[in-house]
Amino acid sequence: MNMVMYMVLDKYQEEIANDFEGKIAVVAGPGSGKTRTLIERTERIYNTGKKPQSILLISYTNKVRSEIKKRLREKKEELEMVNVHTFHSFGVYLLRMHGSLIGINRNFEIIDDEDGKSILNKIYTELNIIKSDFPIKKTLKEMSKIYSKYREQFENSNEFVK
Repeated sequence: MNMVMYMVLDKYQEEIANDFEGKIAVVAGPGSGKTRTLIERTERIYNTGKKPQSILLISYTNKVRSEIKKRLREKKEELEMVNVHTFHSFGVYLLRMHGSLIGINRNFEIIDDEDGKSILNKIYTELNIIKSDFPIKKTLKEMSKIYSKYREQFENSNEFVK
């Protein structure tokens, strides 16, 4: 007889670990057992016959994401196939997999402020722009405002970008 042993959880954690219907959000303070509860829930869902690749866990930070991946791997080798992302990495994953539906190339790049500064420096050099006339920090801030206005207009319309 093959018996499955589960972790000891408190009544609230048990409630979460045994809820297999749809999505859940676990919000609690540090050291309260959020990760342990999610690992336990994931294992229990897997033990019902679900494929690990059909399970999605999303965390706020890469540190927590790494910890979840590590604990899943330690629990069962098969659980390594569970999709574990941060909110940002999941967004990137979706855009890479399905962005073509809205005209986004799957090989897009994400740039941060340092990349933006580097790009502007190259543009300024090529176009002989005097940096004191258009300070990079201020230019990046203005570009961000323009992007926000564009995004707001796009979100308020029913159109797709082509």
